[in-house]
Amino acid sequence: MLEQTVDTFYQDLTYNFLKNVEILLSFVSQIPDNIIPSARLDIYKKFLTYYNLTTRERIELFNTLNNGQNHVEEFYDDFRKCKDYSYQMLKDSLIDISHLPVAETIEKINVYKLDGEDFKILVSSTLFPRENGDYPDYIWFEGRKKTVSTSLIGEENLQVFGDYKSGVILGFADFDPQNIMITYHGDAYTNENGTNTVSQLYTPDGLINATESYNEILVNERKEALKPSYVICYDDVKEGDIKAAKLLGGIPLIVINTKKYKFKKNYHADRETYKSPAQLYNITSYRDITYKKR
Repeated sequence: MLEQTVDTFYQDLTYNFLKNVEILLSFVSQIPDNIIPSARLDIYKKFLTYYNLTTRERIELFNTLNNGQNHVEEFYDDFRKCKDYSYQMLKDSLIDISHLPVAETIEKINVYKLDGEDFKILVSSTLFPRENGDYPDYIWFEGRKKTVSTSLIGEENLQVFGDYKSGVILGFADFDPQNIMITYHGDAYTNENGTNTVSQLYTPDGLINATESYNEILVNERKEALKPSYVICYDDVKEGDIKAAKLLGGIPLIVINTKKYKFKKNYHADRETYKSPAQLYNITSYRDITYKKR
């Protein structure tokens, strides 16, 4: 009856629908605002505790939903509200360097320093060398990339994809949060077409707390290429950091004293993915799925 109820009113695979319900309920429990009507939250909670419902309660749930409303659109709108709220929180949490003093100027480029202050920055690592004396005359990002894999770093975790010691790291502050496609507490294995990884919803602190090593946030700027706002330097400024900043129009450098912050251990749990009908062919009950036992 669970699959019948989900299929009838939400037109989705039960496994994938329950994943999304769990994500939505987890997120709204962490935020101060009531962005989803309580009556609908009660309905969603019943799906996660479906096997604890009596037969009468299951029939009542079915009859409650059988009211002529478009529940597919309703759930999509609720989930979209949560996404918008989460992504705006992420954007609002990012560092504003106008509140920091300029520590020094190197070759006409302003340098800011983080020496124990709380902060969050959206970053992406590159293959542009921080030092070796043989620098390209472009940085791969410049004017080219619309879809960019990034990570949120902060005082509780500085871990990024790649080697922060050898490759230039870029920071971003100027982007439309509506253009975030995926957020995940590990590597989401994304490409320009997205991923089948289950995109999660977090508060900024929640994302960093959940991060196993580095997290991934896929941003797809629809109108023009995403433009870096800073070059992020771990511990000191290298020649390549300055070269990259100049190639990108003289953007500022932010130097992070890593001794004052934390790195998460390199650990990756199994990746959560949405399932296709073929993958769910042999499932006869959702009773044993972990997130159903609430």
